[in-house]
Amino acid sequence: PAASDLQTALLNFISAPPTRGDEPLRTGAGQALKAVLAEVSVRQARVSGGKRKSYHRLRLALKNIRYTLEFLSSALDPQVKDVIGDLVRAQDQLGGMNDARLLERRLTRFLDEWAEQQAKRKAPQLHGAQAILQYSHARQGLWEQHLAEFEADWGPVKAARLRQRVNTVLKAAKGQPPRTAAARPARPKPS
Repeated sequence: PAASDLQTALLNFISAPPTRGDEPLRTGAGQALKAVLAEVSVRQARVSGGKRKSYHRLRLALKNIRYTLEFLSSALDPQVKDVIGDLVRAQDQLGGMNDARLLERRLTRFLDEWAEQQAKRKAPQLHGAQAILQYSHARQGLWEQHLAEFEADWGPVKAARLRQRVNTVLKAAKGQPPRTAAARPARPKPS
């Protein structure tokens, strides 16, 4: 009985996404996305070439907005798939950067520990870590390679551009035409 109740609840959830009070999901989506967009802005501002972990934190923020968009996608305009695709590409590059960062750190730690162990031995083995050292040297440019690829995929998901794209998707879902330069109201000129 409990399993069938759960299955029924899940089917109801999937076929009729949740609402906030009387508010349809597509109306509440803007509020849900506002917080994750703000996190992307914060993480983007903190990205620093010297702090490689800052890119990993940006990746996590992009992952949050991606998952939020995927969850809400049935209530949003189909063009949300393009936004999600761009997020996936950027996340893949950031994931590669993080993998390279962790690999570099682990190889360095291994080689340092190996050197300490050899220093304690009466007859150190100078050739024992040669393959690991060669592998480490071969992988030194990996992070920079992923960074260059990420920078090529970064434009469509930079915080300001991502916010514009998400707002366009939200407006389309609500049946409102997106604002274009021609549709913007003219601002009064200061006198």
